Amino acid sequence: MSRKCPVCGSKQSDIIREIRMELPLECHLPRSYNVVSCKYCGSCYADTSARLEDYDHYYRTNNSYSGNSSGIASTAVNCIEKFLET
Repeated sequence: MSRKCPVCGSKQSDIIREIRMELPLECHLPRSYNVVSCKYCGSCYADTSARLEDYDHYYRTNNSYSGNSSGIASTAVNCIEKFLET
């Protein structure tokens, strides 16, 4: 992967760290990505193949903060609720 720097447009970067995640099988986001530093301007950013639409879908189906829990978040909330004091 070699995403252009969102600040200056350079394609030259150094990897700072690889981020790996455990995600549900139905999730359309990549299981890992690199955090990189632009060699030209020093900006740090996620070098990922995920598109904006992928993140929109993830947050639309897994949002538990708006009070409209659904999908994975709903399952997690239901599981945790029984341990909370009411």
